[in-house]
Amino acid sequence: MAKLNILSKLKSMKIVYKLLLMIGVLTLLLADQFYLYIETELQTIELAENELIGLDYITALRYVFEHIPEHRGEADDFLLGDQRARDKYLHFQKLVDDAIPEVDRFTELYGEQMETTATWNTIKIKWEKLKEELETHTAEESFILHTELIDLVYENMMRQVADHSSLTHDPDLETAYLADLIVLELPLAIMVLEELRDRGSAIAAAGVKSPFDDGRIVALEDQLVRDDAAVQHAAAVAFRYNPSLEPILKPTLDAAMAAVDLFQEQLNEEILNVTVITVDDQLVFEQGETASLAMFKLFDEIDVKFRELLTARIARLYNEVSVEVGLAVLGVVFVISIVVFVSRSLNRQLNGINQLFGKIGMGDFEARVEVTSSDELGQMAAGMNSMLDNTLGLVQSREERDEIQGHIEKLLQDISGVAEGDLTKQAETGEDLTGPIAASFNIMIAELRDVISSVHDATLSVSSAANEIQATTEHLAEGSESQSSQIVDTSSAIEEMAVSIQQVSENATQASKVAESALESALSGALAVKKTVDGMNSIRGQVQETSKRIKRLGESSQAIGEIVQLIGDIADRTSILALNASIQAAMAGDAGRGFAVVAEEVERLAERATDSTKKISTLIQSIQNDTNEAVSAMESTTQEVIGGSALATEAGGQLEQIGTVAKQLSELIQQISMASNQQARGSEAVAKSMSEISGVTQQTAAGAKQAAVSISNLATLADDLRQSMTRFTLPTKAA
Repeated sequence: MAKLNILSKLKSMKIVYKLLLMIGVLTLLLADQFYLYIETELQTIELAENELIGLDYITALRYVFEHIPEHRGEADDFLLGDQRARDKYLHFQKLVDDAIPEVDRFTELYGEQMETTATWNTIKIKWEKLKEELETHTAEESFILHTELIDLVYENMMRQVADHSSLTHDPDLETAYLADLIVLELPLAIMVLEELRDRGSAIAAAGVKSPFDDGRIVALEDQLVRDDAAVQHAAAVAFRYNPSLEPILKPTLDAAMAAVDLFQEQLNEEILNVTVITVDDQLVFEQGETASLAMFKLFDEIDVKFRELLTARIARLYNEVSVEVGLAVLGVVFVISIVVFVSRSLNRQLNGINQLFGKIGMGDFEARVEVTSSDELGQMAAGMNSMLDNTLGLVQSREERDEIQGHIEKLLQDISGVAEGDLTKQAETGEDLTGPIAASFNIMIAELRDVISSVHDATLSVSSAANEIQATTEHLAEGSESQSSQIVDTSSAIEEMAVSIQQVSENATQASKVAESALESALSGALAVKKTVDGMNSIRGQVQETSKRIKRLGESSQAIGEIVQLIGDIADRTSILALNASIQAAMAGDAGRGFAVVAEEVERLAERATDSTKKISTLIQSIQNDTNEAVSAMESTTQEVIGGSALATEAGGQLEQIGTVAKQLSELIQQISMASNQQARGSEAVAKSMSEISGVTQQTAAGAKQAAVSISNLATLADDLRQSMTRFTLPTKAA
C-alpha cells in the first residue's frame, strides 16, 4: 500500500521535481562512491601515522638493543678475570638504565595497542635480576642470560611493534625496503656482529680456545656475510625506487660494510688462525665495537630518512584529501546552484503562464505573460502573448465576442485531449479569429511533444542503463563476496602454514642444539683419541728404549761371562802354579815348609775362586736366557704397540671426519633454523596482510551491494518516470 502511495505521488509530481529527484539520486550515488574513496584515503593516512608511531617506539628500543650486548661483552671479560672490564660494564649498565624510561613512556602510551606491556615488564624484571646476581654467575651463564634478554627485546618487542604498526607491510615501495632494513635486515646483522664481538673478546680474556669456539666463530662469520649481503640488497632496491636516497645513505653503508670486513679480518688473524691467544680482550672488543657503531650509524640515518618520507607522505595525503573534499564541496555547490537556477527558471515561466490563464479565465484579455527564457516554455509564452494580441484586436462586439466564444469553445474542444495527455490532438486552423490561436497551440503542442518525447527517450535510456549497471554491480558484489570467501580460506591456510613453519623452526632450533652437542662430543672424542695416540707413541718409545737397555744388559752379562771365564782360567793356572810351588817346597825340605803353607793357601783360594766362577757362570747363563726372553717379549710388545697406535691413529682420523661432518651438519641446521625463522616471520606478515585484504574486500563487497541497491532505486525511479510519461500520447514515428 505504501508503495502504491509513493507511485501515486511520483505520478502526480511535476516534471521539474521529477528531474530534480533524478539529479538528487545520481548525486547521492556519486557521494557514496566519494565517501568510500575518502574513507580509503583516511585509512591510508592512519596506516602511515601508525607506522610513524611504530618507528618512534623502535627508536626508543634501539638503545636498549645496543647497550645490553655491550654490557654482555664487558661482563664476560670481567667474569673471565679482566678486572679492567668492571668499570666498562658498569658504564653500559647505566646506559641501559637511562634508556628504560623512554621505552616505559611509549609502552604506557601504546603497549596495549602493540601488545608489548607484559613482555616489557618481563624484560625489566630479568634485567634487574641479572644486574644483582651478575658476579655470582660464570661467564657462560652470563652470556646465556644476556642473549635471552636481547632475543626478547628484538623478537618480542621490536618485531611485535613493527607488526602491529604495519611497518612490516608498508604499502609504498619507496619506503618498504627502508622499513625492511630497520625492522629485519640491520637488527639481524647487528645481533650476529655483536655476538661475534663478545665471543671473540671472551676467548681473548680466557687466553685459550676450544675446537667448538673455532667452529662457532666460523659459523657466525658465515652468517654475518649472508646478513651483510641482505642489507646491501635491500638498500640497493630502496635506492632504485628512490634515487635521492643513494647519495645520502650509500657512503654510510659502504663505511659500515668496510668496518665489518676489517673486524672479521682482525678476528681471523688474532684469534681464529692462531694456536696461542696473545691479543688483549679489550682490543678485540674495541675493534668489534667500531664495526657495531658503524652499523648503528647506518640504522640511525635510515631512521631519519624513513621518518622524513613518512611525514611527507602523511602531509601529501592530507593535502590530497583536503583538495578532493574542497572540489567535492565546490561540485555540490555548483550542482545545487544549477538545480536552483533551472528550477527557478522553469517555475517562474510556468507560474507566469498559469497566472495568465487565470486572468484570461476572469475576462482580463489585457493580461500578458512575461517571457523569462528562450527555451520551449519561453517560446510558448511568446506564442500565447502573440495569440492574445491578435485575439484582443478582433474583439469588437457582443456578437463578435459570441462568435469568438464559439470559436474558442471549438478550439478548446479540439485541444481538450491535450489536458488528458493526448499530444496527438491538433487544433483546427482556419481563416476565423481563432485560426492563429490554433496555429500557436499547434506549435506549442509540437514543442511540448518534442519535450515529452525527449524525456520519454531519456527515461528509457536511464532505465536501461540503470538495469545494466544494477546487473553489473550485483555481479561485482557476488564476485567480491566470492573473492572475500576465497581470501578468508586462503588466510586460514596461510595461518596454518605459519604455525607449521613455526614448528619446523622450533624443531630445527632443537636439532641445531643437538648437532652442536654432537659436534662438541665428536671434537672431545677426537681430542681424547689424539691423546691416546700420543700415549701409545710414548709407550712405544719407552718400550723400544727398554728393549735397547735389556739388549745392552744382555751384552754386558755376556762380557761379564767372558771376564768370569778369564778369572776361571786364572784360577786354574793359579791352582797349577800352587801345585808346582808345593812340589818345589817339598823338594826344598825344611827350608821350603813355609813356602809350602803359602802354596796350600793359594791353592785353596784358587779352588774357591774356581767354585765361585762356576756359580757366577751359571747365574750369568740364566740371566742371559732371561734377557733373551725379555728382548723377544719386548719386541712382540713393541709390534703390538705399533699396531695399536696405528689403529688409534685411524680411529682419530675417523673421529676428525665425524667432527667435520657434525660441524657441517650443525652449520646446515643453523641455516635451516634461521631460514625457518625468516619464513615463519614472512608467513605471519603474509597472513596478516591477507586478513587486511579480506577486510578491504568485504568492505568493497558491502559498497558494491549498497551501490546495487542505490542503482536499483534509480532504475525504479526511471521506470516510474517513464510510467508517468505514458499518460501522454504521442504520434507514431515514421519508420
